[in-house]
Amino acid sequence: MSNTSISYRAAAVLSLSVALIVHLNRLVGLLSGNMEYFMYEMSEVVPVPLVPGIITYVLISLIFFLFILSFLQYVLNFRLLNLDISTKKKIALVLFASITLTITLSLLYFYILTTSLQIGFDWQDVQMVIVRNIVVTFIIIISSYLIYLSINKRQMEMEYERLKAESIQSKYEVLKNQIDPHFLFNSLNTLNSLIDISPEKSKDYIHKLSQVFRHTLQNKEVITLKEELDFTQSYCSLMQIRYGEALTFIFDIAPEALNRNIVPLSLQVLIENAVKHNIINHKQPLVVTVSTSDDSNYIRVSNPVQRTKITKEGEGIGLPNLSERYRLKWHKSIVIRELNNEFSITIPLINDESNNH
Repeated sequence: MSNTSISYRAAAVLSLSVALIVHLNRLVGLLSGNMEYFMYEMSEVVPVPLVPGIITYVLISLIFFLFILSFLQYVLNFRLLNLDISTKKKIALVLFASITLTITLSLLYFYILTTSLQIGFDWQDVQMVIVRNIVVTFIIIISSYLIYLSINKRQMEMEYERLKAESIQSKYEVLKNQIDPHFLFNSLNTLNSLIDISPEKSKDYIHKLSQVFRHTLQNKEVITLKEELDFTQSYCSLMQIRYGEALTFIFDIAPEALNRNIVPLSLQVLIENAVKHNIINHKQPLVVTVSTSDDSNYIRVSNPVQRTKITKEGEGIGLPNLSERYRLKWHKSIVIRELNNEFSITIPLINDESNNH
């Protein structure tokens, strides 16, 4: 059950607005000095001696009464609208409670007013004021329900975004866990083949492999491009040892872009995407280019299209995950494009953490 409430302060502001708007014409008559019109208006509300002091007292008491009535109705309406029952029952309960409260308080108000002024009840005037108050009550009920729906919608949107963020974080952890076993398996196979051939290369390979796994174990939501590139170049070195001269990486990075922010493992996902979906051998070597835009607001990973026909395990998880992380973190999109036999993915670089929404 959602708890869509309104603060007492907000209820008081709304109630005061209702009371002043309903009696606006009488207030204008009083403030403008048009006493004849003002006294005529007030005599339509309650039969009191046509004395300015008494009329002013009645007007102030009417405004105060309507303020109290509206305040109680707003508070009561939201309590009832938060009950765990059907919408029809909520509306029926709100109508019954509001009208009952309006009639009861209106009679109580007339009793206190006539007693203090020592005049008798005029039931025709009482009925007229009660009808007016019931009309105001319906306006308060409608506004209460609209405010309730608005707050409820906003809370649902916030809850949805929170759940989406948790879902993306969960997918991010799944992605990291997915990278580790498959990547570790391939890396150990490569290491096994290197041990007998070149012990020195094996040591270098183990060092870079440890750097990669150290980076994947981090829990940062945002890192600088420089940090991401340090990890990415270690990752690329492992890939080059695995594929040899059949795989080449070109980095063209503007120095001013190094302090921009990026989502962790973004470049690794894009490079892994290029390696996973393209043929790589001595007859068809693959060149992957990582470059920043002229304004240093974007980084792009591109490669010629030489798509493999084999569907590899884990396909289709990395890019949607990365795209969703950027959308939730910064409300920005990644751009995927295939043109003139070249496939490229462009992701935004963020100036600083203050750009986070």
